[in-house]
Amino acid sequence: MQSPGIWLRATFFENDTKIADCELQLIPGAAKTVGNTRSSADIRLASDTVSRNHLMVAVDEAGSVLVCDQGSSNGTFCEGRELLPDQWHPVPDGAPVFLGADVRMMLEPLEIRKIESKPHSKMLADLLLSGNEVLIGRGLDCDMTLDDSMVSRHHALVSKGRDGKILIKDLGSANGTYVNGRRIDGLTHLSSASTIYIGRHVLGLEMAPADLGKETAVRAYGVAFKYRNGKQALYPTDIEIQTGSMTAIMGPSGCGKSTLLKALTGDLPVTQGRVEIFGVDLATGHEYVRSIIGYVPQDDIVHYELTVREAVYFAARLRLEHLDSDAITKKVDEVMGDLRISEIASNIISNISGGQRKRVCIAVELLSSPLVLFLDEPTSPLDPQSIEEFLLNLRELTNKGTTVVMVTHKPEDLAFMKMAIFMAQGGHVVYSGPSEDHLAWFEARRTTEVYARLAGREVEKWRTRYLQQVVPSNQTRATGIKRSCASANSWQQWYWLTRRYATAKINDMHNTLLMIAQAPLIAALICVIFAQITSAVPFLIVISVIWFGTNNSARAIVGEQAIFKRERMFNLQILPYLFSKICVLGVLGVIQSALFVLVISLGYFLRGCEPSWVDLAGSVCWLSLVCLSATLMGLFLSSALDHVDKVLTLVPLVLLPQIMLAGSITKINNWLVELFSYLTIARWGNEGLCILQRNIHVDLPGIHGKGGEASTIADALTTTSAVDALRCNLGDRYQDVFGSLAGTLPLDVLWVIGLTSVFGCLTFYRLRYKSNGL
Repeated sequence: MQSPGIWLRATFFENDTKIADCELQLIPGAAKTVGNTRSSADIRLASDTVSRNHLMVAVDEAGSVLVCDQGSSNGTFCEGRELLPDQWHPVPDGAPVFLGADVRMMLEPLEIRKIESKPHSKMLADLLLSGNEVLIGRGLDCDMTLDDSMVSRHHALVSKGRDGKILIKDLGSANGTYVNGRRIDGLTHLSSASTIYIGRHVLGLEMAPADLGKETAVRAYGVAFKYRNGKQALYPTDIEIQTGSMTAIMGPSGCGKSTLLKALTGDLPVTQGRVEIFGVDLATGHEYVRSIIGYVPQDDIVHYELTVREAVYFAARLRLEHLDSDAITKKVDEVMGDLRISEIASNIISNISGGQRKRVCIAVELLSSPLVLFLDEPTSPLDPQSIEEFLLNLRELTNKGTTVVMVTHKPEDLAFMKMAIFMAQGGHVVYSGPSEDHLAWFEARRTTEVYARLAGREVEKWRTRYLQQVVPSNQTRATGIKRSCASANSWQQWYWLTRRYATAKINDMHNTLLMIAQAPLIAALICVIFAQITSAVPFLIVISVIWFGTNNSARAIVGEQAIFKRERMFNLQILPYLFSKICVLGVLGVIQSALFVLVISLGYFLRGCEPSWVDLAGSVCWLSLVCLSATLMGLFLSSALDHVDKVLTLVPLVLLPQIMLAGSITKINNWLVELFSYLTIARWGNEGLCILQRNIHVDLPGIHGKGGEASTIADALTTTSAVDALRCNLGDRYQDVFGSLAGTLPLDVLWVIGLTSVFGCLTFYRLRYKSNGL
């Protein structure tokens, strides 16, 4: 027999002024939330006294009304005493409940509309017997009500098709609906063996909903990792991490702490064993698992050029693409408030402290309401005061149900931990248990002594002792992680990635203006040095434009590889990411090319030697294309290497062949060198600009005045075809290979487009390789 639910009238007063009046429908097992207007609570009050998630109101099986403070800033009071956070308290009939000192809530029963609580423990198959549709969600009007903040009010709809098949459809929920571990988009067929994941609940046609939050948070069965060179970085490991705990992974440098953490998150595909997150296999259910975990690597996963709010907002746009603008803004405000970074929302991230940056990174991860949060050495760059504040923030997260697992090498961090995992040199787990018991286990007085015992000769002793306490699982070969980004909207990702990158460039205006200023400065220098337009001028113009494009993009990918990898783990697609870079950097290249042409034209016009270009627009277009090709070459370099310094070292080595093989410095008289010249942007860019330039001035030896000097500049120079002068240096086989197309602009355009496409493909595949084939 189901316990009856009740209707209540909730009236709210602030300083005796009514600010809200509503009716609440309460049933056992479901609660209503009260918060301010910036929250997503069921009841939102326009009061600064009320926190975002201030209070929950529920009813028990006996029909008694209960309230629970959610760790509010100003507290909750009833019968003259402050209620303890996260604990349910009964409310006597007619007793007021105070939210802070100024807001009073009065609850009045409405007996005339008693209801029966909806059975949410039934199986879908049973519910479909009495109707053709089953509405699943958090709302009390749903056929299957799931009390879970990750579940939308109307989350998914299960229905019978005309052919008798059972179908499920996501209703635009915030966190998605997953069938057999993959997020669905549109109608999806369900079989009796299908497993459905909604929020933290798992269910099926013949399986009642089960709360995954009650499962063990993390389980590793014989997990091991070996590098391709055969070196064992992590030996077979069996561990359990309890739900709601705060667990530290500790040990000396190089013992495999980060390797273990990456194995648990799926960032590193293990070579042996398997991992379960809340009972879901990480390998087969990776797309669902990644939606319920958060991961903050050692490097910051936010752009330093953005403000705090911009960084969190753009991340929300990319990760919560199914939410509308209002819901995203509320979610951003909520996570920023929870982590106390709202007061620095307008600060540029490069100008805030290390502890604040770590909180911003965590805010990005909390957007998807993860059940478990993994952190790799988050306290390393922090000072002692910032560390304590930071770890207290993490403890608050665990109080709200989030499991925290963090790598750390600082013994003082253990004071905040419930559990600890110690690793010894060589990749061995040698302790896993309560943090306060680790000293007794290692027969030590201080944690620093433990570190000394986890390296050298004693490693085998502690490894053997630990293995005697655990039952190792079968060491099976790992199943490959099934990754997919199919549910992501490519166009939407491209739009927000482009906006984010453009915003970062605009915010970093000083550096952006310096990049743009290179074009007019170099153009002016050319005009000053070269009195007439000789063959050196178009050559220098093309080399300069190639430098602009390569330099603009050399840092674009390698400088944010931590961000790319983390977003790739979540839902980032490579093509939208790559095209966002191309669009922003392409616009920058067009601006530089246009300024270059304008300054060159103006400079020579003032000297009475206007360039003989066919038209300014054609020259700008051609140089923009050359710059774009160089931009793709720079992006390839940026994707190929793992450090900014390495890329900047390689840039000159890539540009030197462009200079030597462009056909202006020396004649290309070797067939192998000529073949290599076809692979350079400068060779085709130089020829194309010479065609547009039409005529140049060349020196006529033997025409001199008295004393062996030229009588005038005009006496020593004559005009000739720019492309004819260049062709003499381009190689003897050029005409034979390309026939009538040789020396024509269409050939140059097609070849530069071809080189641009090659660099784009190489960059794409390199990014795919770097993200482990995601």
